[in-house]
Amino acid sequence: MEDENFICPVCGRKIRFKNHLFNHMKFRHRFAKGEVLNAIKKAQMERKRKEGRKSRKELPTIVEESEPEEEEEAQ
Repeated sequence: MEDENFICPVCGRKIRFKNHLFNHMKFRHRFAKGEVLNAIKKAQMERKRKEGRKSRKELPTIVEESEPEEEEEAQ
């Protein structure tokens, strides 16, 4: 099973599994079942968005280097 690592949107606590987040929000913050499910969906979307940012940062950027020889010849 994949580590999921959710963050509670109310208190910011890190929670490892979806069912643990469900129980945490239901009993600790007294959310109704529908509210908990909506909050979990938001947490999943936020996690996917953050993972997308990380993958973009890891991609190498192409930097065009100017050739110093041409600049020197022009002077």
